[in-house]
Amino acid sequence: MGVFICRLIEGYIQNEVRQLLMFKNIAYIPSKFIMSLLIGGMLTSCYVSPVVLTPSAESFATLTWMPTAGSVLSTRTPVPTSTPTFTLTPILTRAPLLTWTPRPTLPPAEAEALVLDLLTNNAGCQLPCWWGFTPGRTTWQEARSFLATFASDIYSASATDRSYEVYIHVPERISPRPLRHIYTVKDGIIDNIEIHTGNSLSYWLHTFLSSNGQPGEVWLSTGTEPRDGYLWFSIVLFYPDQGIVSRYDEPFAKVKGNQVEGCPHRYLFPTIILWAPENKVTFNEALNWVDPDAHYLLLEEAAGMNVKTFYETFKNLETSTCLKTPVELWS
Repeated sequence: MGVFICRLIEGYIQNEVRQLLMFKNIAYIPSKFIMSLLIGGMLTSCYVSPVVLTPSAESFATLTWMPTAGSVLSTRTPVPTSTPTFTLTPILTRAPLLTWTPRPTLPPAEAEALVLDLLTNNAGCQLPCWWGFTPGRTTWQEARSFLATFASDIYSASATDRSYEVYIHVPERISPRPLRHIYTVKDGIIDNIEIHTGNSLSYWLHTFLSSNGQPGEVWLSTGTEPRDGYLWFSIVLFYPDQGIVSRYDEPFAKVKGNQVEGCPHRYLFPTIILWAPENKVTFNEALNWVDPDAHYLLLEEAAGMNVKTFYETFKNLETSTCLKTPVELWS
């Protein structure tokens, strides 16, 4: 295509671009822009092949150009130029962020049946897994989504939203008040769980020992005289390798001479703390969760019974054995 025609097209394109930039009616832009692009394509074809500028007498009447040895013919190489791009931008509406959608709440009868099954079978998992939630793995959002289908209340127990209390209605034979569970959360993952089981057969002392085996340590705490009519006698089972600590309390211990007597087989309402075993929690750390203000001694030191004997004795439902500890240890 002749240089003259290319120049005409180039001038046309420049003029059209100026009009596009100044034009007020945006509806007019697409058609004009498309036309400009088509003509622009023609302009591009002007530079597909190098153009050798060869002067001639007709072109330059007053100039004489003679090639000499070593002369290099001038070659014009097209320089890429940017072409203005015009885009019609519609008004966009921000899409909503993905949010947690709660499951439907179960009717009361179904909720009660589910809770009783969970208390009996623990959703088929072994402690420290609780109702399908594994400390160190399960997210709080997963747990909450499930708990919200039957819990009577769930709320944050701390200003930093690191722990959540869950209240669950159960039949009165289990507990006259809702059971309370506390979930401590770190980075969105359940770190530990505090559980009050009520009078659930699955967590009576003999059943607990049979299900979870011999504890690593057994600790004892008591007093020397009743307070508000109660003399507490507490046993704590510590399973450091399994991430479990379970406290059993008897409120009606008795002082007999120089001994305090408590009967673990009557303990029905344990408090259980669960955590990821890889966290390597010590007894003192676990004690801060389960009973921070009490003074505990190892069972063998306090009552002269080792862990194995305790396990073999109290995993039997029929036992009536009571423990005795010197008053002087608790004065």
